[in-house]
Amino acid sequence: MESILNNPENAQELLDMTAGTLFLLDEKGVCIDIKSPTQNVWFLQADILKGKNLLMFMPPSTLREFYPNFKKVLTEHTISSQNYEMLLRGHTYYFTCTMQYYNGMVLCQCRDTTQKSLEQIELIKRNKEMTEIQEIAMIGTWVYTSEINTLRYTGHGGVMEHNGVIDLDLSTYRSYVLPDDLKNFDEWLIKNKNGEIGETVNFRIRFDEKIFYMKARTLSYEELGNGGFVAEGYAHNITDIQKSRNDVNMLTLAMDNALEYITAVNLNGNLIFANKKFRKSTNIDMLEDVTQIKIWDLYSSVDSPEMWNRIVKNTQAGNLEKGWIILNPLKLHPEVLAFDMNALWVTDDNGNESIWFFGRDVTDTVEAARKLKQAKENAERSEKLKSAFLANMSHEIRTPLNAIVGFSRIISEVEDAEDKAEFCRIIEENNDRLLHLINELLDISKIEADMVKFNIQPIGMNELCEEVYHAFELRCPPEVELINEATGVEQFAMADKNRTIQIISNLIDNALKFTKHGSIRFGYEVTGNYLEVYTIDTGIGISPEKLDTIFNRFVKANDNIQGTGLGLSISKMLVEKMGGQISVESQLGKGTTFKFTLPLQ
Repeated sequence: MESILNNPENAQELLDMTAGTLFLLDEKGVCIDIKSPTQNVWFLQADILKGKNLLMFMPPSTLREFYPNFKKVLTEHTISSQNYEMLLRGHTYYFTCTMQYYNGMVLCQCRDTTQKSLEQIELIKRNKEMTEIQEIAMIGTWVYTSEINTLRYTGHGGVMEHNGVIDLDLSTYRSYVLPDDLKNFDEWLIKNKNGEIGETVNFRIRFDEKIFYMKARTLSYEELGNGGFVAEGYAHNITDIQKSRNDVNMLTLAMDNALEYITAVNLNGNLIFANKKFRKSTNIDMLEDVTQIKIWDLYSSVDSPEMWNRIVKNTQAGNLEKGWIILNPLKLHPEVLAFDMNALWVTDDNGNESIWFFGRDVTDTVEAARKLKQAKENAERSEKLKSAFLANMSHEIRTPLNAIVGFSRIISEVEDAEDKAEFCRIIEENNDRLLHLINELLDISKIEADMVKFNIQPIGMNELCEEVYHAFELRCPPEVELINEATGVEQFAMADKNRTIQIISNLIDNALKFTKHGSIRFGYEVTGNYLEVYTIDTGIGISPEKLDTIFNRFVKANDNIQGTGLGLSISKMLVEKMGGQISVESQLGKGTTFKFTLPLQ
């Protein structure tokens, strides 16, 4: 017979089927050649990696494991085969890489094992949960290996008077099954051998003249290369449940004290059981008969009979048994954000069918994910703010510096006294502007770092407004009238005087920039437990699209007017630090009104 595997005409096809992705790397890790006939992982494509140094593509954690094996193969001409984990673009990939020496280079054979690895991780998690359940519910696990026709049991919960590990030939175990149940047991075995797992089987066994009631289920099935298979599952000793009603009460007690929310519902949607934790969460008294309560009156996710019918169909088909997440499950407890829910279809000895729900509160997990997302968004926002800050500051600082440097150079060359005076005025004006900018930056940095100390004490608002009026009286142009309306009975606010003057001065200073004629009025009035300070101008106003962002950093009502756009942002932070709020109202062409509150003494 002609050899198929040794036929050169079949070499390419066999290589494509078995080799996976092949890399040929030089001693520096540069990809000399790549063959990826069936690989669909984005980072294992020839057009991306060929001619590139693959070591530079690897995350540090992967490189730390990969590089020593790579160097060993290169220097000692050995063969290395190992599993690696790689984090790229927020996703974790797993792959197996076999490396061997080839003509001064390293030939790497890679296979993507991501899906299988993730399944293994999930299986480990489920096995851990199942082990914890065993300790409470007397459940044993088993592994059947077809090659040796052997069952290995761990923890029988009293069956065969053994709670450790025991190996039994399958035929030996079948001899313990009662003849009446053997047919049902064998049919279940045949389904498992065919890979049809998931169903439970109930049967009885006789051992040492004792009868035990058992429930078994296969949880995983893996085919072997030689045609055999390995199956794993659990066996539950339900003898006491079947024989004694008292032990049913004991089981009920265990469920009542479980950390999970446990309910049982018949197919019509009526509750037939609710444990203590569930009753407390839904305000059901422990003595109340739950059989008249509908499931859709309790669970937010089951809001109608139609929804319940869909759940019944899905559970009967086995679509929900592995678990799913329910958001905001309890109508009376919105603080419970999510349940990790499992459902189990149960038929009792009388043929009555019901669905048992096991809900685990995963609020902490959901909240942690939310906080992680928020932290990520905050970090991204901070990065954008930093970039905007640097861009704006470089522009704002450069403008007065250019004026100061430029006029300082030419002032010594100018002989005309009027020109020198004008240049000196420009330099002084830009000095003031630069100093004001630096002061604003220091203010906003100190406030954010919580380094600003506030001297909170009673301050007379009439006296304070009078000081502000005299400070701005001579700065108003002839066409603008500054009006101090704080002339009534003296009122006292609990605030820092200097910071309050700074806030009002910022608001009046802004009004002067945008008011060319008319008036600027300021004062205060008592509103409940607060003093509401206001400034009202007849300036050009603020466009509606900028009103919502006017208190943000570097936002200016008019980009053509000098200023950093930090004054209102600083004012807002200072007001809030002193226990108040600030707001703005404006109409284009009519003027703007700013108001902020301070606690009344």
